[in-house]
Amino acid sequence: MNLEKRYNTKGELIHIIINEDFSNIDNKKVKIGNTYTYLALINILKNRNIKDIDGFLKPSLSQLYDPFLLSDMDLAVSRTVEALKKKEHICIVGDYDVDGITACSILINFFQEIGAKVSYYIPKREDGYGLSLPAIKFANQKGAKLIITVDNGISSQDEIEFARMLGIDVIITDHHEPNTIPNAYAVVNPKMRNSKYPFRELAGVGVAFNFLLALRKTLRDRNFFTKEPNLANYLDLVSLGTLADVVPLVDVNRIFVKYGLSKSSKALDKLKAVSRISSNLSAYDVAYKIAPRINSAGRLADANLAIDLFTTTQEVKMLKIASWLDELNIKRKSLQQKILQEAKSMVGNAKYLDAIVVSGKWHRGVIGIVAGNLARFYRKPSIVISEDNYLCVGSGRSVESINLFDVIKRNENLIDKFGGHKLAVGLTLKKEYIDPFRDAVNKEVANLKVNTQNQLKVDLACGMELFDNSDLLDKLRELEPFGAGHEEPIFFVRNAVLKDIQKKTYHNLLLFDFNGRLKSFVAYETDNLAINERYSVAFYITFNKTYSNFTIRDIFKE
Repeated sequence: MNLEKRYNTKGELIHIIINEDFSNIDNKKVKIGNTYTYLALINILKNRNIKDIDGFLKPSLSQLYDPFLLSDMDLAVSRTVEALKKKEHICIVGDYDVDGITACSILINFFQEIGAKVSYYIPKREDGYGLSLPAIKFANQKGAKLIITVDNGISSQDEIEFARMLGIDVIITDHHEPNTIPNAYAVVNPKMRNSKYPFRELAGVGVAFNFLLALRKTLRDRNFFTKEPNLANYLDLVSLGTLADVVPLVDVNRIFVKYGLSKSSKALDKLKAVSRISSNLSAYDVAYKIAPRINSAGRLADANLAIDLFTTTQEVKMLKIASWLDELNIKRKSLQQKILQEAKSMVGNAKYLDAIVVSGKWHRGVIGIVAGNLARFYRKPSIVISEDNYLCVGSGRSVESINLFDVIKRNENLIDKFGGHKLAVGLTLKKEYIDPFRDAVNKEVANLKVNTQNQLKVDLACGMELFDNSDLLDKLRELEPFGAGHEEPIFFVRNAVLKDIQKKTYHNLLLFDFNGRLKSFVAYETDNLAINERYSVAFYITFNKTYSNFTIRDIFKE
Protein backbone atom coordinates (compact mmCIF):
# COMPACT_ATOMS: atom_id res chain seq x y z
CA MET A 1 0.00 0.00 0.00
CA ASN A 2 1.36 3.41 -1.03
CA LEU A 3 0.31 6.90 0.02
CA GLU A 4 0.61 9.93 -2.25
CA LYS A 5 -0.42 13.44 -1.21
CA ARG A 6 -1.46 15.56 -4.16
CA TYR A 7 -3.54 18.62 -4.91
CA ASN A 8 -6.32 18.03 -7.39
CA THR A 9 -7.35 20.56 -10.01
CA LYS A 10 -9.82 22.08 -7.51
CA GLY A 11 -6.93 22.90 -5.19
CA GLU A 12 -7.92 20.30 -2.60
CA LEU A 13 -5.24 18.28 -0.83
CA ILE A 14 -6.08 14.61 -1.41
CA HIS A 15 -4.53 11.65 0.37
CA ILE A 16 -4.34 9.02 -2.38
CA ILE A 17 -4.17 5.53 -0.89
CA ILE A 18 -2.95 3.09 -3.55
CA ASN A 19 -3.55 -0.52 -2.59
CA GLU A 20 -1.66 -2.07 -5.49
CA ASP A 21 0.70 -0.53 -8.06
CA PHE A 22 1.05 -2.24 -11.43
CA SER A 23 2.53 0.83 -13.10
CA ASN A 24 5.84 -0.86 -13.89
CA ILE A 25 4.40 -3.97 -15.55
CA ASP A 26 6.13 -4.71 -18.84
CA ASN A 27 3.86 -3.83 -21.77
CA LYS A 28 4.72 -7.05 -23.59
CA LYS A 29 3.78 -9.20 -20.60
CA VAL A 30 0.39 -7.53 -20.38
CA LYS A 31 -0.38 -8.67 -23.90
CA ILE A 32 0.53 -12.30 -23.22
CA GLY A 33 -2.73 -13.38 -21.65
CA ASN A 34 -4.79 -13.52 -18.48
CA THR A 35 -2.02 -13.50 -15.84
CA TYR A 36 -2.23 -9.83 -14.97
CA THR A 37 -5.97 -9.74 -15.45
CA TYR A 38 -6.25 -12.43 -12.79
CA LEU A 39 -3.82 -10.61 -10.48
CA ALA A 40 -5.74 -7.36 -10.91
CA LEU A 41 -9.04 -9.05 -10.06
CA ILE A 42 -7.62 -10.87 -7.05
CA ASN A 43 -6.11 -7.68 -5.66
CA ILE A 44 -9.33 -5.72 -6.11
CA LEU A 45 -11.28 -8.35 -4.15
CA LYS A 46 -8.54 -8.69 -1.53
CA ASN A 47 -8.63 -4.95 -0.91
CA ARG A 48 -12.34 -5.30 -0.13
CA ASN A 49 -11.74 -8.07 2.43
CA ILE A 50 -13.51 -10.59 0.21
CA LYS A 51 -12.01 -13.98 1.00
CA ASP A 52 -14.48 -16.35 -0.67
CA ILE A 53 -13.80 -15.22 -4.23
CA ASP A 54 -15.73 -18.04 -5.92
CA GLY A 55 -18.72 -17.45 -3.66
CA PHE A 56 -18.60 -13.73 -4.41
CA LEU A 57 -18.37 -14.13 -8.17
CA LYS A 58 -21.01 -16.89 -8.28
CA PRO A 59 -23.52 -16.11 -5.50
CA SER A 60 -26.24 -18.66 -4.81
CA LEU A 61 -29.49 -18.58 -2.87
CA SER A 62 -28.16 -21.61 -1.01
CA GLN A 63 -25.70 -19.20 0.66
CA LEU A 64 -28.50 -17.37 2.49
CA TYR A 65 -28.32 -17.66 6.28
CA ASP A 66 -30.92 -19.30 8.49
CA PRO A 67 -33.55 -16.55 9.02
CA PHE A 68 -34.24 -17.85 12.53
CA LEU A 69 -30.84 -16.44 13.56
CA LEU A 70 -32.40 -12.98 13.52
CA SER A 71 -33.55 -11.63 16.88
CA ASP A 72 -37.01 -12.76 18.01
CA MET A 73 -37.74 -14.47 14.68
CA ASP A 74 -39.20 -17.51 16.43
CA LEU A 75 -41.59 -15.25 18.39
CA ALA A 76 -42.56 -13.28 15.27
CA VAL A 77 -43.31 -16.42 13.29
CA SER A 78 -45.25 -18.19 16.05
CA ARG A 79 -47.47 -15.12 16.62
CA THR A 80 -48.13 -14.78 12.89
CA VAL A 81 -48.97 -18.48 12.56
CA GLU A 82 -51.42 -18.07 15.44
CA ALA A 83 -53.02 -15.10 13.65
CA LEU A 84 -53.38 -17.15 10.46
CA LYS A 85 -54.92 -20.09 12.29
CA LYS A 86 -57.43 -17.80 14.05
CA LYS A 87 -58.05 -15.88 10.80
CA GLU A 88 -57.16 -12.64 12.56
CA HIS A 89 -56.82 -9.47 10.54
CA ILE A 90 -53.15 -8.51 10.00
CA CYS A 91 -52.11 -4.94 9.27
CA ILE A 92 -48.75 -4.16 7.63
CA VAL A 93 -47.30 -0.73 8.47
CA GLY A 94 -44.65 0.39 6.03
CA ASP A 95 -42.78 3.52 5.03
CA TYR A 96 -42.99 5.89 2.07
CA ASP A 97 -39.53 5.25 0.59
CA VAL A 98 -38.55 2.46 -1.84
CA ASP A 99 -37.30 0.19 0.94
CA GLY A 100 -40.52 0.51 2.90
CA ILE A 101 -42.73 0.25 -0.19
CA THR A 102 -41.08 -2.92 -1.49
CA ALA A 103 -41.01 -4.53 1.98
CA CYS A 104 -44.69 -3.76 2.47
CA SER A 105 -45.53 -5.07 -1.01
CA ILE A 106 -43.88 -8.48 -0.59
CA LEU A 107 -45.71 -9.06 2.70
CA ILE A 108 -49.04 -8.01 1.19
CA ASN A 109 -48.51 -10.28 -1.81
CA PHE A 110 -47.56 -13.23 0.40
CA PHE A 111 -50.56 -12.90 2.71
CA GLN A 112 -52.92 -12.37 -0.21
CA GLU A 113 -51.54 -15.47 -1.93
CA ILE A 114 -52.33 -17.62 1.09
CA GLY A 115 -55.78 -16.09 1.61
CA ALA A 116 -55.08 -14.18 4.84
CA LYS A 117 -56.98 -11.11 5.98
CA VAL A 118 -54.51 -8.29 5.40
CA SER A 119 -54.49 -4.52 5.05
CA TYR A 120 -51.67 -2.00 5.04
CA TYR A 121 -50.89 1.54 6.10
CA ILE A 122 -48.28 3.82 4.57
CA PRO A 123 -48.00 7.25 6.22
CA LYS A 124 -48.00 10.42 4.19
CA ARG A 125 -44.77 12.37 4.51
CA GLU A 126 -46.47 15.17 6.46
CA ASP A 127 -47.71 12.61 9.01
CA GLY A 128 -44.14 11.75 10.00
CA TYR A 129 -42.05 8.61 9.76
CA GLY A 130 -42.70 5.17 11.17
CA LEU A 131 -45.34 3.55 13.33
CA SER A 132 -47.64 6.43 14.24
CA LEU A 133 -50.85 6.86 16.21
CA PRO A 134 -52.87 7.27 12.97
CA ALA A 135 -51.44 3.95 11.75
CA ILE A 136 -52.49 2.18 14.94
CA LYS A 137 -55.95 3.76 14.84
CA PHE A 138 -56.30 2.61 11.23
CA ALA A 139 -55.37 -0.96 12.22
CA ASN A 140 -57.83 -0.85 15.10
CA GLN A 141 -60.64 0.33 12.78
CA LYS A 142 -59.87 -2.61 10.50
CA GLY A 143 -60.20 -4.96 13.45
CA ALA A 144 -56.56 -6.01 13.30
CA LYS A 145 -55.14 -7.95 16.24
CA LEU A 146 -51.62 -7.99 14.81
CA ILE A 147 -49.49 -5.21 13.32
CA ILE A 148 -46.29 -6.10 11.45
CA THR A 149 -44.02 -3.16 10.73
CA VAL A 150 -41.53 -3.15 7.87
CA ASP A 151 -38.57 -0.77 7.67
CA ASN A 152 -39.70 1.06 10.82
CA GLY A 153 -40.84 0.69 14.40
CA ILE A 154 -37.57 0.41 16.32
CA SER A 155 -38.04 3.88 17.87
CA SER A 156 -41.82 3.72 18.42
CA GLN A 157 -42.02 3.06 22.16
CA ASP A 158 -45.08 5.18 22.96
CA GLU A 159 -46.98 4.06 19.88
CA ILE A 160 -46.47 0.39 20.72
CA GLU A 161 -47.75 0.95 24.23
CA PHE A 162 -50.85 2.55 22.71
CA ALA A 163 -51.35 -0.51 20.49
CA ARG A 164 -51.02 -2.80 23.51
CA MET A 165 -53.76 -0.81 25.28
CA LEU A 166 -56.03 -1.52 22.29
CA GLY A 167 -55.23 -5.23 22.43
CA ILE A 168 -53.06 -5.22 19.31
CA ASP A 169 -49.76 -7.11 19.26
CA VAL A 170 -46.91 -5.51 17.30
CA ILE A 171 -44.13 -7.34 15.50
CA ILE A 172 -41.32 -5.03 14.43
CA THR A 173 -39.22 -5.90 11.41
CA ASP A 174 -36.65 -3.15 11.00
CA HIS A 175 -32.99 -2.55 10.19
CA HIS A 176 -32.35 0.86 11.73
CA GLU A 177 -30.07 1.32 14.71
CA PRO A 178 -31.81 0.49 18.02
CA ASN A 179 -31.76 3.41 20.43
CA THR A 180 -34.06 2.22 23.18
CA ILE A 181 -35.88 -1.06 22.59
CA PRO A 182 -39.70 -0.83 22.45
CA ASN A 183 -41.86 -3.33 24.32
CA ALA A 184 -43.14 -5.08 21.19
CA TYR A 185 -44.25 -8.70 20.91
CA ALA A 186 -41.13 -9.34 18.81
CA VAL A 187 -38.32 -7.19 17.42
CA VAL A 188 -36.71 -8.67 14.30
CA ASN A 189 -33.62 -6.60 13.54
CA PRO A 190 -30.07 -7.69 12.60
CA LYS A 191 -28.66 -4.85 14.70
CA MET A 192 -30.19 -6.10 17.96
CA ARG A 193 -27.69 -7.45 20.48
CA ASN A 194 -29.51 -10.78 20.71
CA SER A 195 -29.41 -11.26 16.93
CA LYS A 196 -27.14 -14.13 15.83
CA TYR A 197 -27.57 -13.37 12.13
CA PRO A 198 -24.02 -13.12 10.68
CA PHE A 199 -24.73 -9.98 8.62
CA ARG A 200 -25.90 -6.70 10.16
CA GLU A 201 -26.43 -4.54 7.08
CA LEU A 202 -29.72 -5.80 5.66
CA ALA A 203 -32.17 -3.30 4.20
CA GLY A 204 -35.69 -3.25 5.60
CA VAL A 205 -36.90 -5.33 2.67
CA GLY A 206 -34.12 -7.84 3.38
CA VAL A 207 -35.40 -8.26 6.94
CA ALA A 208 -38.97 -8.62 5.65
CA PHE A 209 -37.86 -11.26 3.12
CA ASN A 210 -36.10 -13.22 5.86
CA PHE A 211 -39.31 -13.06 7.88
CA LEU A 212 -41.19 -14.59 4.94
CA LEU A 213 -38.54 -17.30 4.55
CA ALA A 214 -38.95 -18.26 8.21
CA LEU A 215 -42.75 -18.03 8.10
CA ARG A 216 -43.04 -20.09 4.92
CA LYS A 217 -40.81 -22.82 6.34
CA THR A 218 -42.92 -23.06 9.50
CA LEU A 219 -46.18 -23.11 7.55
CA ARG A 220 -44.76 -25.76 5.20
CA ASP A 221 -43.74 -27.94 8.16
CA ARG A 222 -47.31 -27.66 9.45
CA ASN A 223 -48.85 -28.59 6.07
CA PHE A 224 -50.60 -25.23 5.87
CA PHE A 225 -50.35 -24.67 2.12
CA THR A 226 -52.58 -25.85 -0.67
CA LYS A 227 -50.28 -23.89 -2.98
CA GLU A 228 -46.99 -22.65 -1.57
CA PRO A 229 -45.87 -19.12 -2.59
CA ASN A 230 -42.62 -19.01 -4.57
CA LEU A 231 -40.55 -16.41 -2.73
CA ALA A 232 -38.06 -16.22 -5.61
CA ASN A 233 -40.77 -14.26 -7.43
CA TYR A 234 -40.37 -11.49 -4.84
CA LEU A 235 -36.64 -11.01 -5.38
CA ASP A 236 -37.11 -8.27 -7.97
CA LEU A 237 -38.69 -6.10 -5.26
CA VAL A 238 -36.10 -7.19 -2.70
CA SER A 239 -33.35 -6.03 -5.04
CA LEU A 240 -35.04 -2.65 -5.62
CA GLY A 241 -35.37 -1.91 -1.91
CA THR A 242 -31.85 -3.12 -1.16
CA LEU A 243 -30.28 -0.94 -3.87
CA ALA A 244 -32.41 2.09 -3.11
CA ASP A 245 -31.57 2.04 0.60
CA VAL A 246 -27.85 2.17 -0.21
CA VAL A 247 -26.84 -0.68 2.09
CA PRO A 248 -23.51 -2.45 1.39
CA LEU A 249 -23.74 -4.69 -1.68
CA VAL A 250 -21.88 -7.58 -0.12
CA ASP A 251 -22.82 -10.86 1.55
CA VAL A 252 -26.55 -11.64 1.35
CA ASN A 253 -27.36 -8.21 -0.09
CA ARG A 254 -25.27 -9.09 -3.13
CA ILE A 255 -27.18 -12.38 -3.48
CA PHE A 256 -30.54 -10.59 -3.30
CA VAL A 257 -29.52 -8.00 -5.88
CA LYS A 258 -27.71 -10.39 -8.23
CA TYR A 259 -30.79 -12.61 -8.45
CA GLY A 260 -33.38 -9.87 -8.25
CA LEU A 261 -32.02 -7.79 -11.12
CA SER A 262 -32.48 -10.75 -13.48
CA LYS A 263 -36.18 -11.07 -12.60
CA SER A 264 -39.04 -8.80 -13.58
CA SER A 265 -42.71 -8.87 -12.66
CA LYS A 266 -45.44 -7.39 -14.88
CA ALA A 267 -45.55 -4.32 -12.63
CA LEU A 268 -41.82 -3.76 -12.90
CA ASP A 269 -42.02 -4.24 -16.68
CA LYS A 270 -44.44 -1.29 -16.85
CA LEU A 271 -42.09 0.82 -14.77
CA LYS A 272 -39.17 -0.16 -17.00
CA ALA A 273 -41.19 0.83 -20.06
CA VAL A 274 -41.86 4.41 -18.86
CA SER A 275 -38.20 4.59 -17.81
CA ARG A 276 -37.15 3.53 -21.33
CA ILE A 277 -35.30 0.41 -20.15
CA SER A 278 -35.50 -2.48 -22.61
CA SER A 279 -33.25 -5.09 -20.98
CA ASN A 280 -32.54 -6.58 -17.56
CA LEU A 281 -32.09 -3.95 -14.90
CA SER A 282 -28.68 -2.79 -13.77
CA ALA A 283 -27.83 -1.24 -10.42
CA TYR A 284 -27.45 2.05 -12.29
CA ASP A 285 -30.97 1.71 -13.74
CA VAL A 286 -32.42 1.20 -10.27
CA ALA A 287 -30.52 4.07 -8.68
CA TYR A 288 -31.16 6.67 -11.36
CA LYS A 289 -34.34 5.58 -13.14
CA ILE A 290 -36.51 3.12 -11.21
CA ALA A 291 -36.04 4.16 -7.55
CA PRO A 292 -36.58 7.90 -8.21
CA ARG A 293 -39.90 7.14 -9.90
CA ILE A 294 -41.07 4.91 -7.03
CA ASN A 295 -39.91 7.48 -4.48
CA SER A 296 -41.71 10.30 -6.28
CA ALA A 297 -45.04 8.91 -5.04
CA GLY A 298 -44.12 9.38 -1.39
CA ARG A 299 -42.24 12.62 -2.05
CA LEU A 300 -44.89 14.58 -3.95
CA ALA A 301 -48.14 12.61 -3.71
CA ASP A 302 -49.06 9.36 -1.96
CA ALA A 303 -46.84 6.28 -1.59
CA ASN A 304 -49.97 4.12 -1.84
CA LEU A 305 -49.67 4.63 -5.59
CA ALA A 306 -46.48 2.57 -5.61
CA ILE A 307 -47.97 -0.09 -3.32
CA ASP A 308 -50.92 -0.40 -5.71
CA LEU A 309 -48.51 -0.81 -8.63
CA PHE A 310 -46.78 -3.80 -7.02
CA THR A 311 -49.85 -5.50 -5.55
CA THR A 312 -52.55 -5.14 -8.23
CA THR A 313 -53.15 -7.87 -10.79
CA GLN A 314 -54.68 -5.49 -13.37
CA GLU A 315 -52.15 -4.67 -16.09
CA VAL A 316 -54.05 -1.59 -17.30
CA LYS A 317 -53.89 -0.18 -13.77
CA MET A 318 -50.18 -1.01 -13.56
CA LEU A 319 -49.44 0.99 -16.72
CA LYS A 320 -51.55 3.92 -15.57
CA ILE A 321 -49.75 4.09 -12.21
CA ALA A 322 -46.34 3.74 -13.85
CA SER A 323 -47.18 6.69 -16.11
CA TRP A 324 -48.28 8.76 -13.09
CA LEU A 325 -45.01 7.98 -11.34
CA ASP A 326 -43.09 9.09 -14.43
CA GLU A 327 -44.91 12.43 -14.45
CA LEU A 328 -44.34 12.92 -10.72
CA ASN A 329 -40.65 12.23 -11.18
CA ILE A 330 -40.37 15.03 -13.75
CA LYS A 331 -41.91 17.45 -11.23
CA ARG A 332 -39.61 16.11 -8.52
CA LYS A 333 -36.47 16.77 -10.56
CA SER A 334 -37.47 20.38 -11.22
CA LEU A 335 -38.27 21.02 -7.55
CA GLN A 336 -35.10 19.29 -6.37
CA GLN A 337 -32.89 21.37 -8.66
CA LYS A 338 -34.45 24.62 -7.44
CA ILE A 339 -33.92 23.72 -3.77
CA LEU A 340 -30.39 22.46 -4.42
CA GLN A 341 -29.36 25.79 -5.95
CA GLU A 342 -30.90 27.69 -3.04
CA ALA A 343 -29.13 25.44 -0.54
CA LYS A 344 -25.76 25.86 -2.26
CA SER A 345 -26.16 29.64 -2.20
CA MET A 346 -26.63 29.45 1.59
CA VAL A 347 -23.53 27.34 2.16
CA GLY A 348 -21.07 30.01 1.03
CA ASN A 349 -17.46 29.00 1.50
CA ALA A 350 -17.72 25.37 2.57
CA LYS A 351 -13.96 25.31 3.15
CA TYR A 352 -14.55 26.66 6.65
CA LEU A 353 -17.35 24.25 7.50
CA ASP A 354 -17.00 20.74 8.89
CA ALA A 355 -20.61 19.83 8.11
CA ILE A 356 -23.34 21.35 5.97
CA VAL A 357 -26.60 22.22 7.77
CA VAL A 358 -29.03 24.39 5.80
CA SER A 359 -32.70 25.20 6.30
CA GLY A 360 -35.49 26.87 4.39
CA LYS A 361 -39.19 26.72 3.64
CA TRP A 362 -38.69 23.78 1.34
CA HIS A 363 -40.82 20.83 0.30
CA ARG A 364 -39.86 18.09 2.72
CA GLY A 365 -40.38 15.42 0.07
CA VAL A 366 -37.07 16.15 -1.66
CA ILE A 367 -34.77 17.31 1.14
CA GLY A 368 -33.19 13.86 1.44
CA ILE A 369 -32.10 13.92 -2.20
CA VAL A 370 -30.77 17.46 -1.81
CA ALA A 371 -28.81 16.40 1.27
CA GLY A 372 -27.28 13.56 -0.74
CA ASN A 373 -26.30 15.95 -3.53
CA LEU A 374 -24.69 18.34 -1.04
CA ALA A 375 -22.78 15.52 0.66
CA ARG A 376 -21.36 14.33 -2.65
CA PHE A 377 -20.55 17.85 -3.89
CA TYR A 378 -18.86 19.13 -0.71
CA ARG A 379 -17.66 15.70 0.53
CA LYS A 380 -19.01 16.56 3.97
CA PRO A 381 -21.97 15.28 6.00
CA SER A 382 -24.99 17.36 5.01
CA ILE A 383 -28.36 17.96 6.65
CA VAL A 384 -31.23 19.79 4.94
CA ILE A 385 -34.09 21.04 7.11
CA SER A 386 -37.59 21.92 5.93
CA GLU A 387 -38.73 24.79 8.13
CA ASP A 388 -42.18 25.09 9.65
CA ASN A 389 -43.50 27.55 12.18
CA TYR A 390 -42.91 25.10 15.02
CA LEU A 391 -41.68 21.58 14.31
CA CYS A 392 -39.23 21.23 11.41
CA VAL A 393 -38.21 18.11 9.51
CA GLY A 394 -34.62 17.33 8.53
CA SER A 395 -32.91 14.74 6.40
CA GLY A 396 -29.17 14.03 6.42
CA ARG A 397 -26.68 12.14 4.28
CA SER A 398 -23.07 11.45 5.21
CA VAL A 399 -19.72 10.48 3.79
CA GLU A 400 -18.14 7.09 4.39
CA SER A 401 -15.75 8.28 7.11
CA ILE A 402 -18.41 9.81 9.40
CA ASN A 403 -21.20 7.99 11.23
CA LEU A 404 -23.93 10.63 11.04
CA PHE A 405 -26.30 8.61 13.22
CA ASP A 406 -23.78 8.76 16.08
CA VAL A 407 -23.24 12.50 15.54
CA ILE A 408 -26.99 13.11 15.79
CA LYS A 409 -27.38 10.81 18.78
CA ARG A 410 -24.76 12.75 20.74
CA ASN A 411 -26.85 15.88 20.23
CA GLU A 412 -30.30 14.41 20.76
CA ASN A 413 -31.01 17.01 23.47
CA LEU A 414 -31.58 19.49 20.62
CA ILE A 415 -34.03 17.38 18.61
CA ASP A 416 -37.44 15.84 19.17
CA LYS A 417 -37.05 12.60 17.27
CA PHE A 418 -34.50 10.94 15.02
CA GLY A 419 -33.67 7.66 13.34
CA GLY A 420 -31.57 6.13 10.61
CA HIS A 421 -28.11 4.65 10.24
CA LYS A 422 -24.50 5.59 9.54
CA LEU A 423 -24.98 7.27 6.17
CA ALA A 424 -28.59 8.51 6.33
CA VAL A 425 -30.70 10.04 9.09
CA GLY A 426 -34.09 11.65 9.52
CA LEU A 427 -35.02 13.99 12.36
CA THR A 428 -37.49 16.53 13.67
CA LEU A 429 -36.64 19.58 15.78
CA LYS A 430 -38.14 22.86 16.90
CA LYS A 431 -37.39 25.89 14.76
CA GLU A 432 -35.56 27.75 17.53
CA TYR A 433 -33.09 24.88 17.83
CA ILE A 434 -31.91 24.94 14.20
CA ASP A 435 -28.99 27.34 14.80
CA PRO A 436 -27.76 25.59 17.98
CA PHE A 437 -28.10 22.26 16.18
CA ARG A 438 -26.02 23.53 13.24
CA ASP A 439 -23.27 24.68 15.60
CA ALA A 440 -23.35 21.43 17.58
CA VAL A 441 -23.09 19.22 14.48
CA ASN A 442 -20.18 21.24 13.10
CA LYS A 443 -18.39 21.08 16.44
CA GLU A 444 -19.02 17.34 16.71
CA VAL A 445 -17.67 16.64 13.21
CA ALA A 446 -14.69 18.96 13.83
CA ASN A 447 -13.72 16.74 16.75
CA LEU A 448 -13.53 13.85 14.28
CA LYS A 449 -11.21 15.79 11.99
CA VAL A 450 -8.56 13.10 12.03
CA ASN A 451 -10.98 10.84 10.18
CA THR A 452 -12.37 13.36 7.70
CA GLN A 453 -9.41 14.32 5.56
CA ASN A 454 -10.03 14.02 1.83
CA GLN A 455 -9.05 10.49 0.90
CA LEU A 456 -9.11 8.70 -2.41
CA LYS A 457 -8.76 4.95 -2.14
CA VAL A 458 -7.32 3.52 -5.33
CA ASP A 459 -7.66 -0.18 -6.05
CA LEU A 460 -4.98 -0.26 -8.71
CA ALA A 461 -2.38 2.13 -10.13
CA CYS A 462 -1.47 1.00 -13.62
CA GLY A 463 -0.67 1.95 -17.17
CA MET A 464 -3.43 2.29 -19.77
CA GLU A 465 -1.95 -0.68 -21.60
CA LEU A 466 -3.61 -2.91 -19.01
CA PHE A 467 -6.97 -2.05 -20.59
CA ASP A 468 -5.86 -3.22 -24.03
CA ASN A 469 -6.75 -6.65 -22.68
CA SER A 470 -10.53 -6.99 -23.17
CA ASP A 471 -10.52 -9.92 -20.75
CA LEU A 472 -10.01 -7.47 -17.87
CA LEU A 473 -13.21 -5.62 -18.75
CA ASP A 474 -15.08 -8.92 -18.96
CA LYS A 475 -13.81 -9.89 -15.52
CA LEU A 476 -14.74 -6.51 -14.07
CA ARG A 477 -18.30 -7.04 -15.30
CA GLU A 478 -18.42 -10.15 -13.12
CA LEU A 479 -17.94 -7.93 -10.06
CA GLU A 480 -21.25 -6.18 -10.72
CA PRO A 481 -23.57 -5.03 -9.30
CA PHE A 482 -21.69 -2.09 -7.81
CA GLY A 483 -23.05 0.15 -5.10
CA ALA A 484 -22.54 1.16 -1.48
CA GLY A 485 -19.87 -0.93 0.21
CA HIS A 486 -18.85 -2.39 -3.15
CA GLU A 487 -18.19 0.56 -5.41
CA GLU A 488 -16.67 0.42 -8.86
CA PRO A 489 -12.91 -0.21 -8.59
CA ILE A 490 -10.85 2.99 -8.82
CA PHE A 491 -7.86 2.98 -11.19
CA PHE A 492 -5.04 5.53 -11.21
CA VAL A 493 -2.90 6.33 -14.26
CA ARG A 494 -0.10 8.87 -14.19
CA ASN A 495 1.39 11.26 -16.74
CA ALA A 496 -1.34 11.82 -19.34
CA VAL A 497 -1.54 14.77 -21.72
CA LEU A 498 -4.97 16.40 -22.12
CA LYS A 499 -5.60 16.76 -25.87
CA ASP A 500 -9.23 17.86 -26.11
CA ILE A 501 -12.36 18.84 -24.13
CA GLN A 502 -15.75 18.22 -25.74
CA LYS A 503 -18.83 19.75 -24.12
CA LYS A 504 -21.89 17.49 -24.15
CA THR A 505 -25.44 18.09 -22.89
CA TYR A 506 -25.08 16.35 -19.53
CA HIS A 507 -21.33 15.76 -19.29
CA ASN A 508 -17.98 16.42 -20.96
CA LEU A 509 -15.57 14.17 -22.83
CA LEU A 510 -11.88 14.53 -22.07
CA LEU A 511 -9.38 13.06 -24.53
CA PHE A 512 -6.06 12.06 -22.95
CA ASP A 513 -2.87 10.83 -24.54
CA PHE A 514 -1.12 8.14 -22.45
CA ASN A 515 2.24 7.75 -24.16
CA GLY A 516 0.63 7.28 -27.55
CA ARG A 517 -2.60 5.64 -26.33
CA LEU A 518 -5.60 7.95 -26.81
CA LYS A 519 -8.54 7.43 -24.46
CA SER A 520 -11.75 9.41 -23.86
CA PHE A 521 -13.16 9.84 -20.36
CA VAL A 522 -16.54 11.05 -19.16
CA ALA A 523 -16.16 14.06 -16.83
CA TYR A 524 -18.70 16.27 -15.07
CA GLU A 525 -16.32 19.05 -14.07
CA THR A 526 -13.61 20.62 -16.23
CA ASP A 527 -12.60 23.66 -14.18
CA ASN A 528 -8.90 24.57 -14.20
CA LEU A 529 -8.01 22.12 -16.98
CA ALA A 530 -5.73 23.17 -19.82
CA ILE A 531 -5.07 21.55 -23.19
CA ASN A 532 -1.58 20.00 -23.59
CA GLU A 533 -0.94 20.00 -19.82
CA ARG A 534 0.03 16.75 -18.05
CA TYR A 535 -2.26 15.16 -15.45
CA SER A 536 -2.72 12.02 -13.40
CA VAL A 537 -6.21 10.56 -13.66
CA ALA A 538 -8.29 8.54 -11.17
CA PHE A 539 -11.24 6.85 -12.84
CA TYR A 540 -13.76 4.03 -12.67
CA ILE A 541 -15.54 2.01 -15.34
CA THR A 542 -19.28 1.64 -15.79
CA PHE A 543 -20.85 -0.92 -18.09
CA ASN A 544 -23.86 -0.81 -20.37
CA LYS A 545 -25.15 -3.65 -22.52
CA THR A 546 -22.64 -3.26 -25.34
CA TYR A 547 -20.02 -0.76 -24.17
CA SER A 548 -18.16 0.62 -21.18
CA ASN A 549 -17.57 4.18 -19.98
CA PHE A 550 -14.35 5.33 -18.34
CA THR A 551 -15.47 8.03 -15.90
CA ILE A 552 -13.26 10.54 -14.08
CA ARG A 553 -13.20 10.38 -10.27
CA ASP A 554 -10.50 13.05 -9.81
CA ILE A 555 -7.71 14.76 -11.76
CA PHE A 556 -4.29 15.85 -10.46
CA LYS A 557 -1.79 18.21 -12.08
CA GLU A 558 1.56 16.52 -12.76
